[in-house]
Amino acid sequence: MSRTSDLGPLPMNWRDAFQTLYNLQTKTEQKEENTSPSLTKRQRDMKLLSLSCGRLIRCGQLCPHHDRETIGNPGVIINLRYSNDAERSYHPSLLDSKYVQLYHVPAENSLEKYDTSNREVAKWIASGLRRIQDAPQHAPILVHCRSGKDRTGVLVAAALLAIGIEASLVKSEFLISTGTEERWIDQAIQGLIGKGSRKINDCDLNRLPWLRGVDVPKLRCVLTRGPLNDDDDDVKEGSISWSTAVIDAELPYLRQQNHVFEQHVKPFLEQKKGLQQENTDIETILLCRINDISAR
Repeated sequence: MSRTSDLGPLPMNWRDAFQTLYNLQTKTEQKEENTSPSLTKRQRDMKLLSLSCGRLIRCGQLCPHHDRETIGNPGVIINLRYSNDAERSYHPSLLDSKYVQLYHVPAENSLEKYDTSNREVAKWIASGLRRIQDAPQHAPILVHCRSGKDRTGVLVAAALLAIGIEASLVKSEFLISTGTEERWIDQAIQGLIGKGSRKINDCDLNRLPWLRGVDVPKLRCVLTRGPLNDDDDDVKEGSISWSTAVIDAELPYLRQQNHVFEQHVKPFLEQKKGLQQENTDIETILLCRINDISAR
């Protein structure tokens, strides 16, 4: 996942988190396909559709030669370092408020960031997730600290768990960073979702300290839409790239946005014979959308 430009290499541990997950998931699914012939192509594709590459970028400290285009055209940059002087080393293209929103979400240096069961660490994670959930539609989000592995690793892991990514995949993504240790991410994940848990339980959302004040349905919608792809004939200005990561919990949030529901969901319900709005769940809606896209 490394990339270089005429201006020099990318920041330490730079990568597109969702592209990394896509690659990791593809390898896993290839193994599953060999051992589980019953796994259909649709099932594999639906898993991959849950990742919106280009949406969440992670790295270490940005330097003066790291221009906006080189590091993935972020529309939002979240600095997790305790000191707020990191912006002094930013490339000028990152300081134009017309294109980039800058946020500082510091954690005390004395805090053990991997101890996610700690109340103060949980509060810090929640504040970072709230910044992510409030990002503009389709704006790539870049999260960074000094090395791109500790504070960044914990916050990205929490975001991935919150949108329903399995712990094993979150762990694999974390361990790609230089200088990491397996016991660190094990401790973080255990504090976030409990020992032995594979993924977040939606029934637990209201009681998890690190999700306090976080609108999880909104966070999931924001992270799974992804930036617009001009090469995709199916994606037009103002439209949504639907993802199977959106589950039943997201339906109330989607229905609150009338223009979204009326323009992008309801038409697909009406096109499918026998489906009624009042008794159709979000999974059926997404299947309709996926079938429509695949038919083009």
